[in-house]
Amino acid sequence: MALQFSALLAAIPVLSEAMKAWFGNEGIYALSVISGLLDVDAITLTLSRSAKHDLAADAATVGIVLSSITNTLIKGFIFAFIAGIKNYIRLPLLMFAAMLPGLLISIFMCF
Repeated sequence: MALQFSALLAAIPVLSEAMKAWFGNEGIYALSVISGLLDVDAITLTLSRSAKHDLAADAATVGIVLSSITNTLIKGFIFAFIAGIKNYIRLPLLMFAAMLPGLLISIFMCF
């Protein structure tokens, strides 16, 4: 497990630079969503470091929020699969409440 995380941690910075060069901020956002399917730590560290150098802070913030939202949704689906739909009915409202501040900050940062 540690080796897999290390490989992901090593691949994300390379992919981040490539996506930024090829697609701009939209590439960063796409990579953030894809990375959020697995883990948020690698993309969070990568974007935080990149924001110190050549990536705009608002692009890094939106990328981190996107990966967090994606990861939260995936965990919600895993919960629904394990706990059953009866227990899942209450979860979307709680998930939305947890994601709302990040969404609002991301929207605010884009304008």
